[in-house]
Amino acid sequence: MQNQIRTGRMLDVNALATSKTKVTLGFKCEPVLKMDLALEAERFGMSLSEYVEVLVARRHENGPESELKSVIEQLKRRLTLYENDLLYKFFNKYKGQTFHFKDQMGKESDLLIDQPHHIYYYLLNAVKFN
Repeated sequence: MQNQIRTGRMLDVNALATSKTKVTLGFKCEPVLKMDLALEAERFGMSLSEYVEVLVARRHENGPESELKSVIEQLKRRLTLYENDLLYKFFNKYKGQTFHFKDQMGKESDLLIDQPHHIYYYLLNAVKFN
């Protein structure tokens, strides 16, 4: 039996309680809010979905603002390991170029360098680990 929670339609609470996979949660918002969230997510190297999930999941921890600032600072520290002047130097040098390579499984691939993280992806696959 489905329980009614104020969602505008029937919600199967039992299915949600026993689900082992992620489910979709959607909401309507002003376009400017979505753009702001998307830009914040991009700044932290996250998808919009990942970023909103983190915001919502941590909404009760240590007060929303202080916890969010803590999470953002932690993410910034992690990013500095990867996003640095050398990465951007390589990215700017090879931006728009396509590299052909074999990944660690021996599968041949082409990679268009149009995002800074593509440099890491290419380098990790260019190095052969035994």
